[in-house]
Amino acid sequence: LEDPRNGLGVAEATKDSIKKAGRTILYSGSSILIGFSALGLANFSVYRSAAGVAVGVLVLLIVLLTLNPFFMATLGKKMFWPSKEFAGENPSKMWHGISSATLKRPVVFLAAVAVVVAPFFVTYSNVLNYDDTAEISDSVPSKQGLNLVQKHFSKGMAMPSYLYIKSDHTLDNEKDLKLIDELTRKLRNSEGVDKVMSATEPYNEKIKLLYVKKQLKSVTDGTAKLEKGVGKLTKGSEQVTSGAK
Repeated sequence: LEDPRNGLGVAEATKDSIKKAGRTILYSGSSILIGFSALGLANFSVYRSAAGVAVGVLVLLIVLLTLNPFFMATLGKKMFWPSKEFAGENPSKMWHGISSATLKRPVVFLAAVAVVVAPFFVTYSNVLNYDDTAEISDSVPSKQGLNLVQKHFSKGMAMPSYLYIKSDHTLDNEKDLKLIDELTRKLRNSEGVDKVMSATEPYNEKIKLLYVKKQLKSVTDGTAKLEKGVGKLTKGSEQVTSGAK
C-alpha cells in the first residue's frame, strides 16, 4: 500500500487514508449505529430484536478504524493479494457536476427536492399494520390458502396471537385460575378480539362444571332428589308397617 504519485510510503499512505476516509467511515457508521440502537426503544418485539445489529456495527467501526489500518501499514500491497491492479475508479462527471452544483446552490436544490417530495407526502395514506401477509401477492398458493381459511373462520384462527403469563409458581389453583378467567373476559371484550381461549375456557366457552354457581346448582338438585327419595322411602316404610299390622 503506497502512493507513489504523492511520494508517500506505506506508513504515510496509511495515515493519509485514515485522515481522509476515517471521518467518512465514522460519520456514516455512527448514523447506522444510532438508527439500529433506536429500534431498541420500540414496543414491537420484531423491531426491537433488530437492535442487536447495532452491536455488529459498533464492532465493525472499531475494526475499520483500528485493526484495518494496522494490517494496511504492516502488509502494504500484499493486503490486496492476489490482485496486482491498484488503479482507482475514474471519477463520474455526472455525479461530480451534481455535487458541485448542490454545494454552490444548496437552497435551490433543497427547494427542488421539496417540490418533488411534497405530492407524495400529501397523498401518503398508509395505515400502520403488522400483517406481514399483506406484502405477499394473492397469486401465491400459500396466501390463497390463508385467505380461504380467513374467509370461513376468524383471522385469528389461522394466525393467532399468544399472551403468556410469567409467574414464579404454578397457576393451577383456585386464586390464579380466577385471575386468568377475569383476564379472559376482559380480553374478549376488547375491540377487534373475536375469540379468547385460555385455561378456564379452552374452547372459547366456559366450562360450567368449574364454576361454583353450577356446582351449587348440582348440589341443590342432588339434595332435592335425595329428599324426594327419602320421602318415597319413608312413605313406603309406612305402608309396609301398616300392612304388617
